[in-house]
Amino acid sequence: MENNILYKRRPQSIGLIIVLLYFTIYLFTPMFFQYYYFEDIFSIYERQQLNQGGIIYSFSILTLFLVLYSLFKENYITILMPWNKYSFLIFKKYLENRKYVSIFCFAFSIWVFLNSLGDLRYVGISIAEQGGTSQIILLVKTIIFFDLTTVIFCKDRKTFSHYYSFPLFNYLMVSSHFIMLGGNWDALFGFIAIGKIFFKNLYNYFFYKSPSFSQSILKYFLVLLLLFAILSLILFLGMSIKRNYSLLDPDINALIQSYFSVKWFLLYLVESFSPHLHSFNFVFFERPDLNPNNFQEAVKLPLESLWYRINLIMNNSGDLFGVRRPFYTGMSQYNFLQLTGNYSDLRQGTSPGVIGSFIYLFGKNIGFFASVLYFLIISSFLDRLIIFSIDKKFSMIGSFLFLLIFVFLFQSPLDLLNIIDNAPILLFLLIIYGGALKYDIINSRSFY
Repeated sequence: MENNILYKRRPQSIGLIIVLLYFTIYLFTPMFFQYYYFEDIFSIYERQQLNQGGIIYSFSILTLFLVLYSLFKENYITILMPWNKYSFLIFKKYLENRKYVSIFCFAFSIWVFLNSLGDLRYVGISIAEQGGTSQIILLVKTIIFFDLTTVIFCKDRKTFSHYYSFPLFNYLMVSSHFIMLGGNWDALFGFIAIGKIFFKNLYNYFFYKSPSFSQSILKYFLVLLLLFAILSLILFLGMSIKRNYSLLDPDINALIQSYFSVKWFLLYLVESFSPHLHSFNFVFFERPDLNPNNFQEAVKLPLESLWYRINLIMNNSGDLFGVRRPFYTGMSQYNFLQLTGNYSDLRQGTSPGVIGSFIYLFGKNIGFFASVLYFLIISSFLDRLIIFSIDKKFSMIGSFLFLLIFVFLFQSPLDLLNIIDNAPILLFLLIIYGGALKYDIINSRSFY
């Protein structure tokens, strides 16, 4: 008999922490550097000078979100819904067949590697134009990412732990992830998954809160050393592109000089996290009011791309069938062209972020409340999704891990309407997983 227990307390406000980290990393920190070093920052975007109005607007959104989140936290009720049982059964069925999934993913990744199909986003044509094969590759990569995410979150839960107890299948999934690696952030995520699977004690040390202050200080010192090494590598790669020299034949003198330029290093790093701020500044001044034409144009972007992809998969696209590739394939591409005016490469995209997306849709006034509502929905979703033992609270390092995994929810919410894409597919899988986890927790009457 099912126990429809009501929990009137959030397990931990991890959703709140993730939203705060998002504001800090993607908005407030870039704001600080934009305000003091506007003339020194090199950017591909046509930037707007940050002013008091934009600062107050973003801080007001965060403030209202914090107030409403606190109110809902005090009256938080979780009710077991009928579909949670079906989510549990679906997820359990997936875990029962995980060995076959891992074997397939590994074999498929080898095939992709041998045929040099891994770098989908860096070939001469768009992903959509590459046909059904590219869509299958993205789907498999999404499944792998989802699987490793569940490993991180529920490997230690009593109900599911035995499904992750076979090292071979874990190894196959991790190997598949690295074989079809898509970028630096994917690599970081892969190493974190390796830590969870093969170095549990080390993972727990860094990603859970330490019992003493001295241990916390040591932990963050070690992380800073690691971050310096990682950021140095990022700087090296960035310089290779900017200065147009080969990685195998670098300008050592220029490289050493730049390493000692702390200011340049920080500006380069912060700018890589600034696209959401640039997008916000643009729409705040250029699209401040609700305009039906702007709304219609924004909504059409993901829907037209969805219709094109459906026909592409069914081989019904092209001049012969009258279903042509839309000029804009999504909000990210549209936003990039608005920010840069660069129409020479239509494959580029820049996510507008949460606030920028809703101002594009509704203008500043309605966009304000739409942004607050979205942050509330996402934080509540993450609170339900990331449930763990009360005596194992995640550290700030662990919270940053969550932001890394779920940052796609903050990049371009409107593009989630294009359901034939990796982000909405991943979201759908996570919703099923969240329902399964909720069902397990309520029926077991405990946190593990």
